[in-house]
Amino acid sequence: MKAADLDRIESTLRIELPEAYRSAMLRFSVPACVGNTDTYLWDDADRLISENLALRDGSDGNVKPWPPRFYCLGRAGGGDVYAIDLESPDHAVWWVDHSHLDNPSSAATGDTFTAWHDRLVADIRADLDGDGIDPDGSPEARSRAEAENSRGGCMVLLLVLFLAVVVALLIRLFGWA
Repeated sequence: MKAADLDRIESTLRIELPEAYRSAMLRFSVPACVGNTDTYLWDDADRLISENLALRDGSDGNVKPWPPRFYCLGRAGGGDVYAIDLESPDHAVWWVDHSHLDNPSSAATGDTFTAWHDRLVADIRADLDGDGIDPDGSPEARSRAEAENSRGGCMVLLLVLFLAVVVALLIRLFGWA
């Protein structure tokens, strides 16, 4: 993200982003995830603006509208989000259960943004490494590797299904049971 993107987020949402967040986004620590909207730390200004606006007006499903003091950082697959409490002195990071701030399980994580960010980046980098993806590579290389990895998983699943069908046919053919 560029400074102009962060300025646009602030002006559109009428908020002031913490310096720690601005700094982290200007030097996004996982090059393979630049521009992403699939981790808990999105790097797409337009999507962050639209997500935060949707949360504020309650149009994100059956969610009560969020107050402007919360800024959604992103969401990964399951619908849970992380957010910064812009009014807390240390800009506490919150885990928000399926976008519901009023859910009893939604709460501050006890982390500052910097501590949360550093742990998240380490986890993302380790996950990418574990999947054989270079975290310092390009987003395009990450996409290609993820596509290849998913094709490999599909081939294994097809082989298992094929073998199950063969075994079922043999059992039926020879009356084994």
